[in-house]
Amino acid sequence: MIFIYSLLWLVLIVILWFPALIYGLLRGEKLGDRIGVWHNAPQNAIWIHASSMGETAQASALAQELAKMKFPIILTATTLAGYERLRKYELPNCSVYLQPIDFPPILYRLFKHITPRILIVLESDLWFGMLDSARRNSVKVVVASARLSDRSVKWSKILPFYFEPLMRRIDKIFARNSADAKNFALAGAVDKKIEILGDLKLASNNSDLGETGLKRPEGSFIIIWGSVRPSEEKLSVDVIEKIIEQFPNSLNIIAPRHPDRFDEVAKLLREKSLQYTRRSQSENISSNIRVYLLDTMGELSSFYCIADIAVIGGTFADYGGHNPFEATACGVPVIHGIHTQNNFALFKFLDDNNVAFCIENDKIFDKILEFCSDRIYNEQIKKRALDVSKKIGEILPKYISKIVDEIEVSK
Repeated sequence: MIFIYSLLWLVLIVILWFPALIYGLLRGEKLGDRIGVWHNAPQNAIWIHASSMGETAQASALAQELAKMKFPIILTATTLAGYERLRKYELPNCSVYLQPIDFPPILYRLFKHITPRILIVLESDLWFGMLDSARRNSVKVVVASARLSDRSVKWSKILPFYFEPLMRRIDKIFARNSADAKNFALAGAVDKKIEILGDLKLASNNSDLGETGLKRPEGSFIIIWGSVRPSEEKLSVDVIEKIIEQFPNSLNIIAPRHPDRFDEVAKLLREKSLQYTRRSQSENISSNIRVYLLDTMGELSSFYCIADIAVIGGTFADYGGHNPFEATACGVPVIHGIHTQNNFALFKFLDDNNVAFCIENDKIFDKILEFCSDRIYNEQIKKRALDVSKKIGEILPKYISKIVDEIEVSK
């Protein structure tokens, strides 16, 4: 199998090397990384691999905890966007590289040179060349927050000659849930290798209360509209107007997703004759202000922590939905729309635990009204959100403990 796989890669390299070279240079990729020439790579490090942007928070969460134990860390990403995000974390004791192309001779030489303690692959970015090279260099392979789709299971039945050897090259599969565990077993993984530890995406999205410079107005019921997208701006402002009419002491904090929309949202507020303050102009909210325009970047997660309700943007139009855990980690109930495909597992987990509520666009005001009218109900949901967050907080320590156990066993 490895001979055929290597041969296929060799054919691809011969055919595509020149356009791939030009494409990589234009994108700003580090071509040395792609061919396994890693400068200053630490020896005997823990290698954590993420596919793209979606897995980088999980990789960062694992790296931060493992680095505290004085383990050197190597972080890799398949995509350039994922690589750039990993670099932005600026994690101590961590070296960041682009994943090399999955040509087995390149990967085998790289593993032999850096001799990692263990390879941790996040979710489902399983590359045959990488896994085979790890095995041939006696490096244990762990899949963390492992997921496998029903479609992949179907392909495993069509291509058993690929999937079965792939699964044999994995030492441990720490699955997100029972459905993923079952799918790995159906795809050829041995049951004793599979263990359910939970979804690291949940653990890596916890937020700490930051310094906002904002004093919570006395007696105000605070609704935060987070990461609002262009197609949702008018809808949000229309609902805000109705809320203020019904609850004059409410405070609506609206945070557009992108900076180029700040002025547009301010224009919508003026058209509705809604008095507002911009964060960039004032850290304080006067008593007559009912809308606070959060026109700064990087502060939204902190602002969630002073809210009573969070309305999550990107879900009321087809954008896929933004991170709801920044709110629930602060003990804030979440209202969201039907478009949650980008973070489907996260929203479903919160919905199932009754701390998030999926609402049609024309029912947003009604749900907010329910919370505003019944403070006891609101406090009950807030407490439940904190309890759910506590459970989420137990996931990462479980992973760290299991990974350390695997490192000790492999010594």
